[in-house]
Amino acid sequence: MAEFEDPRGGQFDYPFLDSVTGLRPRSWLAVGAGYSREDFKTLILEKGRGFVSDAVTTPQEICLKILNVSKESVLAPAARLELLRLLLSEKRIMAELPAMKKVRRQRNFVKSLDQAIQSGRLAFAHPQEEEVYLERLHLLFGSQDLRRELRAFAAAYEIWMEASGFWDLPLLLKRATQRLRDEGWPINLRKPKEIFLASTQIPESLEREFWDVLGTQFQVRTDLMRTQETESPFPVLLDWQRWHTLDDAAESFADEILKGLAEDPEFENHAILIPDIPGVRRTLNRALAMRGIPLAEPRDPTQVRSDEAIKLGILPLQLVARNFERHLTLSWLKSWVRESPSPVPAWVEEIQLRGIRSGLRAYSGAELEGLYPRLEELQGSLGNRKTASELSEAHLKTLMSQAEQIPDLVQACTVFEAVWTSFLDDLERIGQSDKKAPLLYWLDRLESRLAEVGPPIEPLKPRSGVKLYRLQQAPVISAEQIWLFGVPPRWFSGEDAGDLWFSARDREVLSTEFAVRSRFQIREERLQVLKLWFHSAKKVTLLEAEFDSNGRERESLLLWMKEFGQFLKIEVPESPRIRGAHPRGIKSYSAMRTTQPTQIQLESLSPSLTGHEVELSATLVDRFSRCSFQALAFHRWKLKEAREPGIDLWPDVRGTLLHDAVRLLMKARNPSGYFNVKPAEALDEAWRRQRPRGLMRTRRVESYVRSRLLKTLEVFCEKERDYFLKAQARTISLDDLTLRLRYPGFSIRGKPDRIDQSEDGLLIMDYKTAGGVPHGQDILEYGYRLQLPFYAVAAARQLNQDVLGVQFIELDSKGGRKSGILFQEFNGKEPGKLTQLRSNSKSLFSISRDEVWARLEQELIKTAETYLAGQFEARPRLSPPAKECSSCRVGDVCGVKRRTE
Repeated sequence: MAEFEDPRGGQFDYPFLDSVTGLRPRSWLAVGAGYSREDFKTLILEKGRGFVSDAVTTPQEICLKILNVSKESVLAPAARLELLRLLLSEKRIMAELPAMKKVRRQRNFVKSLDQAIQSGRLAFAHPQEEEVYLERLHLLFGSQDLRRELRAFAAAYEIWMEASGFWDLPLLLKRATQRLRDEGWPINLRKPKEIFLASTQIPESLEREFWDVLGTQFQVRTDLMRTQETESPFPVLLDWQRWHTLDDAAESFADEILKGLAEDPEFENHAILIPDIPGVRRTLNRALAMRGIPLAEPRDPTQVRSDEAIKLGILPLQLVARNFERHLTLSWLKSWVRESPSPVPAWVEEIQLRGIRSGLRAYSGAELEGLYPRLEELQGSLGNRKTASELSEAHLKTLMSQAEQIPDLVQACTVFEAVWTSFLDDLERIGQSDKKAPLLYWLDRLESRLAEVGPPIEPLKPRSGVKLYRLQQAPVISAEQIWLFGVPPRWFSGEDAGDLWFSARDREVLSTEFAVRSRFQIREERLQVLKLWFHSAKKVTLLEAEFDSNGRERESLLLWMKEFGQFLKIEVPESPRIRGAHPRGIKSYSAMRTTQPTQIQLESLSPSLTGHEVELSATLVDRFSRCSFQALAFHRWKLKEAREPGIDLWPDVRGTLLHDAVRLLMKARNPSGYFNVKPAEALDEAWRRQRPRGLMRTRRVESYVRSRLLKTLEVFCEKERDYFLKAQARTISLDDLTLRLRYPGFSIRGKPDRIDQSEDGLLIMDYKTAGGVPHGQDILEYGYRLQLPFYAVAAARQLNQDVLGVQFIELDSKGGRKSGILFQEFNGKEPGKLTQLRSNSKSLFSISRDEVWARLEQELIKTAETYLAGQFEARPRLSPPAKECSSCRVGDVCGVKRRTE
């Protein structure tokens, strides 16, 4: 037995080290699950020995040698999935499998089916053994149609593979065992003296029989893990730390590594164990990269799944396959069209205004004349039914044509070329290379392959760096400092080993009597692996987190730590050291957050600086009187809303439609107060004149929207008839009279929606389609919503008539007319009165009209002068501010939605 002296003080016994090296090795090393073949090769080379490829092998390669089968004939997981899809498409097969038809609708069914066929066939070595399993399960749980159908399907699967000359691991083990039993060791194959099996998994029945039969030919050593289970030569110090989040723990770990570089510049004394969770690996990689600490193996197994270049490369296929859905088209535009000046913003705005859902024809038209030919070109090159070979050629050609403008696509081209090549080879194997199918059919398969593909090869690899290992990976070379990072709370309880063939419950029952893998075996294997890691470690640091990235509190590791300590015979602390947040991130967890300024001073717009009179709109004054930040955003910064189309009208589009329809109705009102045009006719005409923008049109959506608008117009007509018969007022303006007020240095102009004239004076009305119409007291007390007061002051001065009030008319299902600035002398039930409000209404005033208009005019002047002075503050005039902020469209800009109360 050879003993490998670790330069770091630890010792691992490797009885195979002398016999597997050299040009004519006496023994073979079979590397199974849980060990890395590359680690053993590195170990041999560090010892200063050489080896041949036959000496360091795998169980699968041994079977291939026994059967004299080429390695290329073994189906990879992706190829097996294509074979299963082929078999599932056979109607003759599926007609006999009704239970599988039901579960076939499940997500990732083909992948689950492959897993079940692979693991289920490993559980028994011959049909008689399977019958015993089934009988035991039948007595306990009854019969299961799905298992019966899976057995029949697996039999058809094996028949197809053997007939086509293809193999997978269970079939290799079965046929190699049969060949050894019938014919013995092949004469033309050199026979080793012994085989050492390095595996952390307890072999199931089929694999165990293979090793038992192989053991009749020569010695097979399957106890390699147990030979390492000696007492640790060092007292193990366990440091259990609990940080606020995994990000804090990663920062602490990276700091410790950085401090230890002086003692261990090659990182040889450190080993970091992490679970197979992409988020944990990315968190750790980020902390190390920020400090310039390299990884011994920089490739990330999950890189392709999260790589933005890959997402960019597959976007054209998704766009065409899903019939140019709007969100995919917008993503493609923002990522692929890089011109100067870019027409993308105008195209995006037009797409949103049209409310496009999908379909190539929807993008035609003058406004999108530069976009439509590009989409049409994509459809021509990637659309229609194609073979996989034709599609791969067109896809790669599309990527390469844009690689000069989009450098990220250069690396994506390499990945896609490798994936397409593998895909085409697999289709060739199963006889599907000539199959023509729609793009969506091939896209689904390509995306599933991208989810499983390994990371691309790195052109440069560091000579040394931090070594990352999976939690279930057994060590080959010892390390003094072990780090356990991001261990899931339930990791040591064992994963669910169930599948469609044998469920987790079935396996737990069978594992008590037979060599069937269950979560109990998985748990034991994981503990044994950690025991190997602890064998020669001087210090073990466990880094866990109190909270997940989503803010949810994580379970404590205390229970399994106690059991873990008993198993390894080490002292475990009663509780972890609470480390809290890392100093780098403490401020981010503070309750007090820095807020952006609420007061802004811009350059003045006064005539002395601009050299001309400034004209302000009534809309600008109204927005400034609500909150000056609204006027800043919309009128000084010229911001626009990037709105998504939907199945309901945008508020401004709904308002424009109703305003136009009401105008048509009012123009068609006869002297008796009735309308010569029906509400439905007015709506049709308004709809025709101003096609709704931002509405995703379907027949059902359009019918629903129109029915709601029609109900609003019918309520308006009913209220308007009552008002006309009672007030006997005459409409003199319908959004066609421009009012203007001139003051030193500036003027204000605007058009009121409607002006009615009675015997005593004018009543000015404003149509409102949104909620939150203010009361008169709010307008007068806070100087709030000054658009209507402006119309009152300007109309009195320009038309030389008294203004009897201003009124909001709500265009909704209730048609309310109870808000505005109205006076008691014109309120009541008697004929000739303009309004009929309750005496306690907040919009009803008993004070002098001249006093009210004078106060509001002063507010108008003050508001305009503040705007011209460039003074803005993110504070609504209305109290409490939440009344205005809750519906504000620029709340994200001023920061009120991000501010903590």
